Amino acid sequence: MATSNKILGWMREIWREENARLFDGKLTRPLLRVAKMEFAGLHHWTGKNDKRETITLDPNYCNTKLMVRIVLIHEMIHQLQYIQKSKRTKEEQHGRFFRRHIVRIAVDFNYWPLVATLPNGKKK
Repeated sequence: MATSNKILGWMREIWREENARLFDGKLTRPLLRVAKMEFAGLHHWTGKNDKRETITLDPNYCNTKLMVRIVLIHEMIHQLQYIQKSKRTKEEQHGRFFRRHIVRIAVDFNYWPLVATLPNGKKK
């Protein structure tokens, strides 16, 4: 199993690469963390008054560079989603906006493993 420091190094490298490649550099780098939690990854706000944007990955799920890349891109789509102005877009966490970007990346960049991160069932 990869160490937290190794995973964090992968996160920094992959976030920089994929922000440029997939999101045209539109995202601002959030605080990147590794911590055990219920989910493989989470895009959230930390700190007083929710001022610090954060992406956290769980080392039990994201213990290879490939898994870090897949889950991190998923969370980066949430990051892009958050900066959109539409309230509905923000509320539908895995709704149309999110799915459109999953498909865009899968097709345009031939990155089909990302499709596996689409949740089944409700879009919220």
